[in-house]
Amino acid sequence: MNSKTKLSVATMVVALACALTAGEVAAQTITVAPASPTIAVGQTQQFTATGVGTATAIDMGAFHSCARFQDGTVRCWGNNVSGQLGDGTQTDSSMPVAVVGITGAAAVTGGGFHTCARFPDGTLQCWGRNNAGQLGDPATLREAVTTPVRVTGITTATAVSAGGFHTCALPGDGTVRCWGQNDYGQLGNGTSDPVPDSPSTFNPTPVTVSGITTAVAISAGGWYTCALLQNGTIRCWGDNTYGQLGDGATIAPPTVRIASTPVTVSGITTAVAIDAGIFHVCALLQDGSARCWGRNGDGRLGNGSTANSSTPTAVPGVNPVALGAGAEHACAVLGDGTVRCWGDNNWGQLGNGSPEGTTSTIPAAPATGITTAIATSAGAEHNCVLLRDGTVRCWGNNNFGRVGVGTTAAGTRPCLNSPSCAFSPVAVDGIGGVVWTSSDTTVATIDANGLATARGPGSTTITAASGGRSGSTVLTVATRPTLSVVREGTGGGTVRSGDGRIVCGATCAADYASGSSATLTATADPGSTFEGWRGGGCAGTGACTVTLSASTTVFASFGVFRPATFTLTVTVNNAGTGSGTVTSNDGGINNCGTSCSASYDSGTPVTLTARPATGSIFTGWSGCDAVSGTTCTVTMNAARSVTASFARQRFTLTVAVNNVGTGSGTVTSNDGGINNCGASCSASYDSGTPVTLTARPATGSIFTGWSGCDTVSGTTCTVTMNAARSVTAIFAPQTFTLSVTRQGNGTVTSISPDGRIDCGSACSASYNSGTVVTLRATPGLLYAFAGWSGGGCSGTGDCVVTLRANTTVTARFSFLGLF
Repeated sequence: MNSKTKLSVATMVVALACALTAGEVAAQTITVAPASPTIAVGQTQQFTATGVGTATAIDMGAFHSCARFQDGTVRCWGNNVSGQLGDGTQTDSSMPVAVVGITGAAAVTGGGFHTCARFPDGTLQCWGRNNAGQLGDPATLREAVTTPVRVTGITTATAVSAGGFHTCALPGDGTVRCWGQNDYGQLGNGTSDPVPDSPSTFNPTPVTVSGITTAVAISAGGWYTCALLQNGTIRCWGDNTYGQLGDGATIAPPTVRIASTPVTVSGITTAVAIDAGIFHVCALLQDGSARCWGRNGDGRLGNGSTANSSTPTAVPGVNPVALGAGAEHACAVLGDGTVRCWGDNNWGQLGNGSPEGTTSTIPAAPATGITTAIATSAGAEHNCVLLRDGTVRCWGNNNFGRVGVGTTAAGTRPCLNSPSCAFSPVAVDGIGGVVWTSSDTTVATIDANGLATARGPGSTTITAASGGRSGSTVLTVATRPTLSVVREGTGGGTVRSGDGRIVCGATCAADYASGSSATLTATADPGSTFEGWRGGGCAGTGACTVTLSASTTVFASFGVFRPATFTLTVTVNNAGTGSGTVTSNDGGINNCGTSCSASYDSGTPVTLTARPATGSIFTGWSGCDAVSGTTCTVTMNAARSVTASFARQRFTLTVAVNNVGTGSGTVTSNDGGINNCGASCSASYDSGTPVTLTARPATGSIFTGWSGCDTVSGTTCTVTMNAARSVTAIFAPQTFTLSVTRQGNGTVTSISPDGRIDCGSACSASYNSGTVVTLRATPGLLYAFAGWSGGGCSGTGDCVVTLRANTTVTARFSFLGLF
């Protein structure tokens, strides 16, 4: 492994367990905000409680856990050897403690021994270990930084991810910037150095990752990093010893493989989410399936094997909505709110009560009692999920108190049914479950979500209680008109009044003299849009001016920026009786047979496939970006229209007329496509067309038969055109018999056109219609030729007969007598 050997997860646990002692944290006070507000009768006031509250996001470090709360604060628990809990100490905590100075955080991420938070203004703050510059602050390069410091040079971050000893962020322009340890090229800028803790192996200020311009998500693993691009592909860089970069490279652990610039993960083009563990990665695809790759000890890839894989492999039997990859296990949240995990279970990471050491190479039975999960995150040997009600459940190794149940354990095994481990999910102390009360309900009432409604003038104490702790503030209900601002929607932003008395954010209400006016303006946070006003007579997105004759509430709606959508219209053009359908790769256009449409996000590539019906053919596309046979590709950068054309398949019918001798005739089809054909003719027909042919012999000819027909009836032939067909009609000349009768003694011979008649030996012969036959009579001894009858002959000369029918000629010979 060059000159640096990675510290395995197990080794890290043992080292920390020897160096650290368990610590308990005193109960914290609940703070109710806003403090001492004033509203008017009929108005409402939303209160929030910090110190205990509803979680909106979670993320695990190696041996600690963190949650972001609804009010933007961050609380962490577990190992604190490097100050990664951010509470100003290095004391472990078995229950959540507040990070010093963090308010209004938009996201939180846990790394090996450090933690970072992102804020709506695009800045970042980090805390914990900074020995390799992973906090992004060159001024605090040391083992422990116990309170947040600001990351240098990042002001527009839209995402952040903490890795083992490095951190990466998206600055919002599609690029990726990383800082911290770079011994395996995990910063992605084309450099690496395997010497541990050498200044040349890390960058305490962000550097730009090479060649990435369209990143939409980032995930930092142990000693490597992966980015999800806008087109659904994934690129990774850093340590590739176990194939965790997913590029199909040949791996032979423990031989180290490094890529100091991004490589493309093989075979993935439709990813929508990624999560990098210590040595393996999992991705969620657009079709709802999951793929994992990298190290596969204990079956952490979930593919039924324990072999490492440098290319993505499918996780069978699950269609996740969220994924979390840890050290030696991974977990997936399913659409029904359940959670299934796979990999190592030595510390109960599967969460379903399975015995210690029961590894699973495919998704195991669901975690016990979890039915409303919306997110999951995996640590080194523990796992947590966020539930729909804002509470958090954790399971696995509880060393350092990372499961968050108020106790710590030494992390010894066996640990089933001991404080060392939780083999089934347990609730994290102090998250969720606030009870709100008002001391005087004639002044104001308050609902379960902390929303107070003013009922009459006076003062009342608003109290938030949870788990034996409580906090309170005084709400005053005044008769002076109050202008209140409520921000709503899924986005973020700030509302300010022209006089500066309302900055919401922090101050969302102010009293005004009756009849006075206030003008409000709204500014959306990065990544959000201001969608408009309602209430106070305001609408649209411009400035809102309110004249206060009574207390008034104005609502400002902020939404999350979404890409433009465009409509793809597909038209099927069926020529004649031809037909077919068109289907898109995503199913938005499905078996379209006339005209169909579907909407797509800007930039989406769509592949359309044309399928002709039986007996039809596909004749071409129009409106495509690229065409390959029956496939059409369009990129949805605008509304698009595509036409697929189909026609009936046609086959050729060939008719041959076979004239035997001087016979002749013609053939005609019922539709006239074959018309009086006397030699060889052809015509094209739609597939399946029945064609009837009629043979007509010429005068003096006869029709003798067909070949190649489906059915024959006399001179009629029928064929059905399901393929190219050939039919032959045969004609022959009509023949008649010429017979000679003799009366008396003599002979009759034919002298033309041949001598086939020779009476006495042959007294008849057959000839083609119209043949002219000449007969000559020769009397026998003592006889004289007396003349002809029949066949139009008379007299005693030659008899010339033209045959138009069977004909009999009589030659009479008379006896001359004796002397």
